[in-house]
Amino acid sequence: MAYTQGTQSVRRKRKTCRQDQAAKKICISLAPSSKYSWKLPLTKLWGICRKIFGGLKQKVFGKVPDPDSFCGQYYPGTSLELPLEVGLHLMVSRAPACDHIVELLDWFDEPDYIIIVMEHPFPCMDLIGVMRQITCGAMREDFAKGLWQQAVLACRQCIDRGVLHRDVKAENLLLQLDTLRVKLVDFGCSDLFQEELYSEYLGTLLYCPPEVFIEGTYGGDKATVWSLGVLLYAMVNANLPFRDTEEICSGDNFPFITGLSDGMHAG
Repeated sequence: MAYTQGTQSVRRKRKTCRQDQAAKKICISLAPSSKYSWKLPLTKLWGICRKIFGGLKQKVFGKVPDPDSFCGQYYPGTSLELPLEVGLHLMVSRAPACDHIVELLDWFDEPDYIIIVMEHPFPCMDLIGVMRQITCGAMREDFAKGLWQQAVLACRQCIDRGVLHRDVKAENLLLQLDTLRVKLVDFGCSDLFQEELYSEYLGTLLYCPPEVFIEGTYGGDKATVWSLGVLLYAMVNANLPFRDTEEICSGDNFPFITGLSDGMHAG
């Protein structure tokens, strides 16, 4: 999905329990549509967003986390309990900040939901949009390498700040078209980073490492490296390497397009 100028909103109800199931992703525009049913009328929601966004000079987009993935998180060094996504995003944003992670500008605690306001680079689109609309398929290896290295830096920043993103994929990486700067977005599946193995996986199935299905546990740093590898493959081949869990677990040979360097084939 290409990100264009303006605002986008996603709504997540408050819930004070631990994450116990995969977070459902809900992402819709504020344009009226019969496809979606809102308890809060769209006109009222739009009025709230206009009131919030109207005073900001910087281009922004907004989201509100998914109902099943909200839980309280105490922000390190304070007694303030924050929504998990907000707290983790703040942890990642601590100085020195990273240019490759979208900036959290503000958040608003409403009685039934939370509004998260983030930087909206413009002009930009996610890496899926880049492959579909600009490169018309696979990226050149040198071009992909430059973008992928920025994604690695973003992931390194997350882990250095004690955060595991868990959903690194082309759709969550925005490319600012005039500067070619990549920014990581969406901390809705994130958790505190730990050295111990995780037993719960939140993220995108086809970026998931095989040990999740084989052993039922995984290391956060190794899962991040796996996701980055899947991302790089997708960037230079215009397809994901695996189609289902069976292929992920079997590790069967997957095809590369012709013309790639030996280093790319060697992984």
